[in-house]
Amino acid sequence: METLKNDQCPRTFSQWRDHWQREERLPLSNQPLPAGIFQNNPALELVLCVGHCAVAIADEQAQQYLYVSESVADVLGLSADALRAGGPSRLFERIVPEDQPLVERARGLCYGFLADLKPEERLGSRLALDFHLRKRTDTPARVLQQTTVLTLQDNAHRPPRLTLNIFTDISHWKPNGHLVASVQTGRQQYNCQLPVQSALLPSRLLSRREQEVLRWLAQGARTSQIADKLFISQHTVEWHRKNILKKLGAKSSSEAVQIGLHGGLI
Repeated sequence: METLKNDQCPRTFSQWRDHWQREERLPLSNQPLPAGIFQNNPALELVLCVGHCAVAIADEQAQQYLYVSESVADVLGLSADALRAGGPSRLFERIVPEDQPLVERARGLCYGFLADLKPEERLGSRLALDFHLRKRTDTPARVLQQTTVLTLQDNAHRPPRLTLNIFTDISHWKPNGHLVASVQTGRQQYNCQLPVQSALLPSRLLSRREQEVLRWLAQGARTSQIADKLFISQHTVEWHRKNILKKLGAKSSSEAVQIGLHGGLI
């Protein structure tokens, strides 16, 4: 299998998809599955659709849904037939334009993270991402998508074969705030938090001095050391640090550094 160098690694979901499609020389582990294999199954509907959520089983290779619960009409504002016919791309079209590049970036980061795991760690891994979705009302809904990897393909740099996706409307408890994606492996049980709001951070978000302070924080420098390096007082360093946390929506210096790294500020 070809190993990708860091500077060649795809950054967005579209780039990952293009990379998978180029890898045609590597055989797929399974033949395409019938789109309606899980549909019209009362037992499956009863087991999966517990609570106010919508469920879809996706064939990531074919980019189609094999099963869509009827509850998607309430949660996503799309009929089950429309989602089955349009696939994941139809859902993506309903995401508000401001969130689309962030979701694209987040999914790329998530799949990049999974590609670095061993097969036994990828199987059962769970991805979570929330975004704003246009429904029937004028006000977009805040939707949480939780994805669990059900089956894998032979090539690590291809997407999982089948995924279980659970959609929940979380507008009532998270109407505002940054979008955040996370990845959790099925067996090791550790999280990789991906601050989605950093995907397209403009360089002008932080002042020149704030970027300098952030770079020193990334190197592990203490307040007194940063003050000496920049010839400013420790009080001024703390003032800059607080402004950095506020602008990046971070709760700690380490989180601000992570956001800065993902957003290209460092």
